[in-house]
Amino acid sequence: MARVLDSTSNARTREKMLSRTIALRILVLTLAIAGRVAFAPAFSSEPTQEGFDYFEKRIRPLLVKNCFECHGEEKQKAHLRLDSFSSILAGGDSGPALLPGQPEKSLIVTAVRQGDPDLQMPPKKKLTERQIADLTEWIKMGAPWPSEERKRAQRSAFQITEQDRAFWAFQTIRRPALPQVKRSESVANPIDLFILAKLEAEGLAPNPPATRRELVRRAYFDLIGLPPTPEQIAVVEQDESPGAYEKLIDRLLSLPQYGERWGRHWLDVVRYAQSNGYERDDEKPMAWRYRDYVIKSFNEDKPYHRFMLEQLAGDELPDSNFDSVVATGFYRLGVWDDEPDDKGMAVFDELDDFVSTTGTTFIGLTLGCARCHDHKFDPISQADYYQFLSFFRNIRPHENAKYSLDSASYTPLETPDNIRRWHEKQGSKLKPLEAQLASLQTQTADRKQRIKEAQKQAKQFEARLASSQIDQEQDQVRTHLERVRNEVKRLQAEAKPTEEENKKLQEQISRVRKETAPFEWALSARENSSKPIPTHILTRGNAATPGVEVQPAFLSVLGGQRPVVKQRPPDSKSTGLRLALAEWIASAENPLPARVMANRIWQHHFGRGIVKTTTDFGRTGIAPTHPELLDWLAAKFIESGWSVKQMHKSIMLSSTYQMSSQNQNSPALAVDPGNDLVWRQNLRRLEAEAIRDTVLSISGRLNLQMAGRGFFPHLGGEVISGASNPGAGWEISGEAERLRRTVYTFVKRTMLAPVLENFDYSNTTSPLGERPVTTVAPQALMLLNDEFLNQQAMAFTKRLIREAESEPGQQIKYGYRLALGREPNERETRIALDYLQQQTKAFTSIRSRLTFRPDVPESLNEGYLGRLQTKDMVIGPRVNWSYHRGFWGGGYSGIKTVDHTRGPFALWQGEQFSDGIIHTRIILHKGSELAGVILRAHLQGHIFQGYDVVLDHRHQRIVLSRHSTNLTMLAQANASLQVGLEYRLKIEALGPRVRVWLNGGREPILDATDTEPVTEAGYIGVRSWGAAVSLDDLRLQLESREVSCSPGSAEAAAQLSLTEEAIDAEPSHRALQSFCLLLLNLNEVIYVD
Repeated sequence: MARVLDSTSNARTREKMLSRTIALRILVLTLAIAGRVAFAPAFSSEPTQEGFDYFEKRIRPLLVKNCFECHGEEKQKAHLRLDSFSSILAGGDSGPALLPGQPEKSLIVTAVRQGDPDLQMPPKKKLTERQIADLTEWIKMGAPWPSEERKRAQRSAFQITEQDRAFWAFQTIRRPALPQVKRSESVANPIDLFILAKLEAEGLAPNPPATRRELVRRAYFDLIGLPPTPEQIAVVEQDESPGAYEKLIDRLLSLPQYGERWGRHWLDVVRYAQSNGYERDDEKPMAWRYRDYVIKSFNEDKPYHRFMLEQLAGDELPDSNFDSVVATGFYRLGVWDDEPDDKGMAVFDELDDFVSTTGTTFIGLTLGCARCHDHKFDPISQADYYQFLSFFRNIRPHENAKYSLDSASYTPLETPDNIRRWHEKQGSKLKPLEAQLASLQTQTADRKQRIKEAQKQAKQFEARLASSQIDQEQDQVRTHLERVRNEVKRLQAEAKPTEEENKKLQEQISRVRKETAPFEWALSARENSSKPIPTHILTRGNAATPGVEVQPAFLSVLGGQRPVVKQRPPDSKSTGLRLALAEWIASAENPLPARVMANRIWQHHFGRGIVKTTTDFGRTGIAPTHPELLDWLAAKFIESGWSVKQMHKSIMLSSTYQMSSQNQNSPALAVDPGNDLVWRQNLRRLEAEAIRDTVLSISGRLNLQMAGRGFFPHLGGEVISGASNPGAGWEISGEAERLRRTVYTFVKRTMLAPVLENFDYSNTTSPLGERPVTTVAPQALMLLNDEFLNQQAMAFTKRLIREAESEPGQQIKYGYRLALGREPNERETRIALDYLQQQTKAFTSIRSRLTFRPDVPESLNEGYLGRLQTKDMVIGPRVNWSYHRGFWGGGYSGIKTVDHTRGPFALWQGEQFSDGIIHTRIILHKGSELAGVILRAHLQGHIFQGYDVVLDHRHQRIVLSRHSTNLTMLAQANASLQVGLEYRLKIEALGPRVRVWLNGGREPILDATDTEPVTEAGYIGVRSWGAAVSLDDLRLQLESREVSCSPGSAEAAAQLSLTEEAIDAEPSHRALQSFCLLLLNLNEVIYVD
């Protein structure tokens, strides 16, 4: 499909001039329209606490064990030192060892993968797949490495001091006294008192309130992650009653979309994904039930302490139910290696994931840093770590999905009575089979004994025969021996059908035992038995070197008490230890969980927490800017019955939350440019999911269907090609499914949609308390060029044509109202009108253009290839064009590889022809390997029979070939082909003769008469590989008339109503689509005041 933004040509022709002009207009209009919202400056995200924790847990031990011996302080082989970040960046003889954010370009990754025979490290033993994946992920994160200042803060020896116990995070939560302030008129609730007190101490005043429109948008995005409609904004703006804003908050909190918004925040912290990670990255079936449980819990305002109990020990609760069982899927969300190199170590890696995630999620402590040694910064010993780990020690290691009652990772969501009845039903099937088997086995055992005795007797006769010297005696022995041998043969013959019957019965019993119970299943935690497995401290965290045994105990710095385990039912298969831990964590007396969650809620309303490091309340975290306010919020949280919704209301009804985000408060800006004192609200960019959902909402296509496994977004060829088995495990969702909210995207760890990943979509490897917020050039390019964004711009255009008046000024006004919740000012309207006019002219000049872009990699998983719709293999015009996958041959391990010379293609369905002349102007886009025009094409399954004329850029030639059972080259000629240049192509087909002219030459560049011609009438088509190809003014000249294949032709336009092709066919509609795309790109759309 030809689009203004599709042009990547650098041609020295009219196309080049037009492309540059359009791009300049886009930039100028974007800056002009977005004038009131400044572009955020480009910056690289600062390393996060999660990144430092990841380094300490996963990377430093790896480097110490495998690298420092040869590349440390004492030795630097190849002049490479790996024990400091600056040394790694400096590199050695081969150059820098790593490039932050670019693992594929980092030498250290190349070395540990050992694919290059000249660069293989470590030399003695290759790192495990998990270690390589950890190193790759660390570099992708930007290679966070703790600074020298952080190193100097390390504890010299472990000892819990009075200073440790007095640390702010470990103090009992008490409601602090409310401070006195001078500006009492600015106080709406106690939150404002704590903020104002600090501002007044610095001689500063808070910002004025935000406008009603800004406040409505802020509330909508904060609570449900969707923009308000113009009508919804107007209702609040026009309601002057004192409680209008509070009514709005109550209404938003009651919407089901609230749980989707806040559930997604929680999923970040618990490292939610629906696949295992690592190379195969197979699905974890039923993981989505946990996501739906979280959304439901937020919508129901489940008390937060109950929410914690269910996730940590939902199966052990006295009032356990299906929801609480699903909640224990919390344990199973992490990465998992289904083929570990060291199974013993893998068990403790999984347990470490439980410890680390529990610590950062619920109590804001980096417990995982004490696995190999005492915590370097916090009062957490290695013994503390393993005592904490022992609460989880009895959880069965995760295994691949198995829906049976003895599964380690899946629990039936069914009542005990129904499970018992299933047991009985299965037992009634097994009982007669097992009885038959027992009888057969008795017979078999008896027969085997008789055979054994007969064989023994035969050996005795054979020995007597060998030693006998008397003929008469020998004859007698032979007779006996023959009789015994015949008896053995008879018994063996009788045994054969019995053995076959035995085998069949065993197979029947096995099938019955493997029968999946007809229940719903939940990914969950399941324990081995009610008897705890002993836990030992592992020397240096190594499972092969267990040390002293430890008993379960809570953290020493918080008392170190032993748990009191409640008596378990006689038939219990769990220890009750997790419930004891959960009750300690969720207790109102525990100083951490209420502070951690209150801070997390504040963070999502202000863009940063009172404690900026939301998952680290220890010494390496950042101290709270307003500790008394945090304690007040935590105390109120507990007193409200741990109600998250009440916390929202308290924060959002404060004057602090309702302040403007403008930077015009000069005194405050000078004293506190980072807004630590909260003198203004923070301007915040929407997260990846909210950006996508907002675009769908504006376009009018958002599907609000809730729950379920989720949908698979369309992924382009470049993304699919990045997998070792391209497309494996990825499915094709219908169009309506793909329009659902982003929280329901199927989350496959190794295959995230670029539009999400570019906007800092959640790291799924480890808990993520705060997402990095980057502003980089690829984000702007993504929003302008991404296929999904262009599709929504098209839908937005249709919506304007349908719902607004036909006059451009009214369409502009309505577009602004839908996208921004406001009308354009006079200047914006004038600029937009001018833009539409100029774009209409520009599109008129290229209205006959057709563009085709292949969108599949050269190799695909066979199953995915079968599921992939052919229209998704080539991006191009839809009306009158059909798409076909071409020839894919057998590769390896279920992978098919495309034959470039017979790859995906498109056929124009307008008219068939045999003799005639094809005219067009063809442009190869950057990256093109080959592209060409097909003629006289007949479909034969996935391929065609006919001819094609191909411009082969890779081999710098033009080729004429016949396609039938095999591919036959009929003629070729050298040609200097360049991307971006326009080539005039003329193809004449008359009977068996085909001639080709290039750029108007007098003589054909190719002239061939086929000895086995395809002369029947067939279709015109187009094919391309490597990159897009554009054809201008593609037409077919027949004996008595000429037919145009272009979208802007009168013939094509006459067939169209309000479709994508109709918009492409009409320059003024294409101009409006370009304008709609710009509106979706405005900062004002994706930033919240």
